Amino acid sequence: VSAIQNLTNLVNALNALDATANYVFAQIDPAGENTTGGEPNGNIRNAFVYDANRVSLLVGSLALISDPAYANSRNPLVGTFVFNGNELTLVNVHQTSRGGSDPDFGANQPPAIAGDDRRTDQATAVVNYINNQLATDPDGRFPVAILQQEPPRPSRVVPHQVELERLVRLGAPLLPLH
Repeated sequence: VSAIQNLTNLVNALNALDATANYVFAQIDPAGENTTGGEPNGNIRNAFVYDANRVSLLVGSLALISDPAYANSRNPLVGTFVFNGNELTLVNVHQTSRGGSDPDFGANQPPAIAGDDRRTDQATAVVNYINNQLATDPDGRFPVAILQQEPPRPSRVVPHQVELERLVRLGAPLLPLH
């Protein structure tokens, strides 16, 4: 179930590319074999890979968002980092695959979108988690980054919103601008 060797290889390769960097990783192993979806016996999970010379992970802050929407899938990984003296809580999300979907411009119109309802439920779980955190810590900072492989479908935009003014605007880039 461990990903230590793969993650170690990744950070070693990154560190070899930049002698000034100190890339490290943080992750939580799955509870058991084949409990996190993905390729059979692949034990896929989310991880943070970061340059410890630029940011630090607060000890004890690593957690998983547990919600029925993530059954047999990768639970989002949460970690609080310190960057430029500011605490930032990151939520690392990898939603259910769209594998098996119809092509956008294929014969079936509108196209069938595999897993769309499940991804909406997963996004809602993350939004609820962030809103609950902000309710207990109004000064909490949650930078938002969205990686999408295709444009979002307007009918499937997250049905809830995080109060955008509560999301942090960083005074400096998190990643080097090379």
